[in-house]
Amino acid sequence: MKFFHISNNASEQRDRLYKIRPLVEHFTRAFSKAFTPYQNICIDELLLLFKGRIIFRQYIPLKRARFGIKLFCLTDKNGYLHYFRVYSGKDDPISNLNNDVPPKYTDMSVTSKTTVALMKSFLNKGYHLYVDNWYSSVPLLEYLHSQEVMCTSTAEANRVPKQLKNTRVPKGETAAFSK
Repeated sequence: MKFFHISNNASEQRDRLYKIRPLVEHFTRAFSKAFTPYQNICIDELLLLFKGRIIFRQYIPLKRARFGIKLFCLTDKNGYLHYFRVYSGKDDPISNLNNDVPPKYTDMSVTSKTTVALMKSFLNKGYHLYVDNWYSSVPLLEYLHSQEVMCTSTAEANRVPKQLKNTRVPKGETAAFSK
């Protein structure tokens, strides 16, 4: 295992993960073939502890392992990891999310595009997606609704629909929007 080598150094495609790209693709295919997820699925980020030097190492102070490699994960209700995507930086051309999003929705935020990329094989199949406020936005929810995917999420104050922005909510109460 000292000289474990899985990539072709002569290949022209040089993204930031080119040394382990075949292994990552193998695992994503194997995870998705092994188990069909239940109707309720979730998208969240995961930080793999890594203290070495790498250009796309992330620092997230609220996580237990504060430094590491960031993964965007799609799991089912039992926690089975069905699909994942390694975040290798915003400048990496291979991780261009515009290839996974229809042209009409290319103006969505990066987090929304990440959600669409992870959900690509679950569109029009009646799944119910749960995301936190970091991923949710009105354009994303409209896109998922048009693709027959139900979505439950929390929302940031600057991302709420216009109907809720103009609503006065007394202290201690909540307002909801449903479509």
